[in-house]
Amino acid sequence: MANSINIDLGSLLPYFEEKLNSFIGRDMLSTTLKEIVRNVIQSGEQLSRSVQIVGMAQPIPIERIYQPTLLKNENFKPPQFCLQDLIERQQDAVIFAGPGFGKTTLLHWEYHHLRLKSSCLPLLFTLRWEGAVESLETIVSALQSGRHVTRDDKVRLVLFVDGYDEVSEDIRRRVSRTLMSYAALDVGQFYLTCREFYPIIDLKALHCRLASFCRDDSIRFIKAFAGVFSGSIDAELLFTELQGRGFADFLSHPLLLALVCILRTSANPNIPTNAIGLVRRAIDTLSFRWDASKSLHRGSGISLDGEERMRCLMRIAYRMDAMSSPAPRVEAAVKEHLHQIQMG
Repeated sequence: MANSINIDLGSLLPYFEEKLNSFIGRDMLSTTLKEIVRNVIQSGEQLSRSVQIVGMAQPIPIERIYQPTLLKNENFKPPQFCLQDLIERQQDAVIFAGPGFGKTTLLHWEYHHLRLKSSCLPLLFTLRWEGAVESLETIVSALQSGRHVTRDDKVRLVLFVDGYDEVSEDIRRRVSRTLMSYAALDVGQFYLTCREFYPIIDLKALHCRLASFCRDDSIRFIKAFAGVFSGSIDAELLFTELQGRGFADFLSHPLLLALVCILRTSANPNIPTNAIGLVRRAIDTLSFRWDASKSLHRGSGISLDGEERMRCLMRIAYRMDAMSSPAPRVEAAVKEHLHQIQMG
């Protein structure tokens, strides 16, 4: 991994502000707008420098743990690529993945490395944070006001917008409208993250997904984790052990692999001999603790809490006679469950 370059916020602000002048114009860079930009830069610096997932006792510098993640889209050439490729091609994109696959960390990593490049002005927005959507709208509105300013075409603005799925539908509409207006200005690109199965409202961009870890990715991640936490983990042995016990899905998923590493470096480092213990830990993290750690409450058309949803999924699994099942059988199991809890 490359060594981190430590830049204090006081040095970075004038650097960003000077770049912003070329998009908006010095005369239009009001005190209010400067304060908004200051807050965006400050939050971006704080968020992008370290990683701390559920179960970790302390944050880790991002360059010590992060493994470069590929994106995929079968209609793109090549079908697997890195985010830097899209930035160089000036291609907007929406990045989909399930919980814990590393969508947020990917944006933080790219922001962390772009912020000092002379050819880019990156800005990071975490939508669930108070005021983030308003800041995004204000900055794009200022860019529209400065559309006639003579700018350096060698500098591109890059908006990293995280957590489209973590806000309400009304806010998602606002974000889509704002990013459409931004794209029309042709001053840079945007990269928006979203969980799978959430619709993207009225926004045109390349849709891509995070690729799973390959064998080399998994082994590098385990070695990095062990190095940070001074754990005696034999990465090759752990990989073989997980694969042999039928935990291949854990090897391809960053969060689940981190959970295994946390268990391995704990006081009781033995991985459960059956899948139930490890799977229960994973379900607890992904279904309950992951959103709770962000203070998120997701809206739903059916008023079921997380525990009841898990019971419903267990009923579906019980009714299935193979790894996949026709939609009517799944729907019948759901209706049966809702009827039994007097909701259907």
